[in-house]
Amino acid sequence: MKILDQHGNEILNPDLTKGHLELDKLTIHHDAVTAVAEQSHIEVIKEYENGGKDVEKVVDVPGILGCDAYDTYEDIERYIPYTAAELSAIEKQKSTPTIPDRLAAVEELLLSQMIGGNA
Repeated sequence: MKILDQHGNEILNPDLTKGHLELDKLTIHHDAVTAVAEQSHIEVIKEYENGGKDVEKVVDVPGILGCDAYDTYEDIERYIPYTAAELSAIEKQKSTPTIPDRLAAVEELLLSQMIGGNA
């Protein structure tokens, strides 16, 4: 799946510490095509004594099938950079101890008190 930035440029290795990915759809528009009839002529390649001829069809203007305009859609991921405020909040969250960290610290304190109290 392609990863595009907000300007439509493809990103191969996004830095997920400075932004995040969101699912999105890319709209690809195809213009209408006007039908064109083939135009051709016949060229004589060889003439025979009995009046026979070898001929070849030469296409002057190739025919084109017409179609209406249409859109197709491609699933992509859009890279959204974090704002300065979001980066600040992420840094603050990293420096705040999590509940497991706090529980480990309390457990360590209790164990040290139990060992210190028994000695």
